[in-house]
Amino acid sequence: MDTVVIAGVGLIGGSFAKALKQHGIAQRILGIDRPEVLAEALELGIIDEPAAWDESVSRADLLYLAAPISGIMELLPVADALARPGALITDTGSTKVEICRAASRLAGRGCFIGGHPMAGKEIQGCSAADAALFEGKPYFLTPAAGQEQSASLQVLTQVLSTIGARTRVISAEAHDETVAFVSHLPQLMSTALAELLGRIPGMESAAGPGAVDMTRLAGSSYQLWSGILDTNVDAIRLALAEYVRQLSRIEAALGHPEMKKHFEDARKFARLLHKK
Repeated sequence: MDTVVIAGVGLIGGSFAKALKQHGIAQRILGIDRPEVLAEALELGIIDEPAAWDESVSRADLLYLAAPISGIMELLPVADALARPGALITDTGSTKVEICRAASRLAGRGCFIGGHPMAGKEIQGCSAADAALFEGKPYFLTPAAGQEQSASLQVLTQVLSTIGARTRVISAEAHDETVAFVSHLPQLMSTALAELLGRIPGMESAAGPGAVDMTRLAGSSYQLWSGILDTNVDAIRLALAEYVRQLSRIEAALGHPEMKKHFEDARKFARLLHKK
């Protein structure tokens, strides 16, 4: 692959760039972002040169949109208009239905394949970029109908597999339903618990490791999450309803032998997660 353009050289975009460099996948990596971000990324060796849309996108073999969801939605038509015919365009948005729907309305100069790496850190920005960020992590790909066997999907899958990601091809609808449970629900659980504890005087000095671990995600910013929550309302409501029902089952089992089975079933699944 000759030229890769990263639009959004933060944690995810920067880590993708570093992984490409480490594995020798791209000959040249260009970055699009704010001037101060590009200066830092250039100094850290994450990108080879800073660039602007009009002078770089037409050169891209792969355009990687690593922006918040609202930013991706704004960038898609610009990217499609400037892309050379057949260029591969992908994104990193945490929800996929609205993004893929927007992409389907474009002229289609480039080939768009939705993407979502299930990877991240508490620290944001290109200074936290890590070439190993995607290793062993799920990476969802949501091609449009008819693209499931396309050459572009095969190329993107090979690139992601080379940098260590575990790719999973899935529909945009199934993706959003899945991440509502495994990503959005844990965030809201942590947020709710931290908010509740914060209302009770003295909890911050009484909290042990359990409370600290369970509220770690509550440190996430609303600015980061607002677009995710706003574009997956129905699936998140379903996940929340299922969790409330589960809490009711736990509540009903208090003081009864059935509680043992709740612990055993939960422990089984927790072991599966921690073996990954």
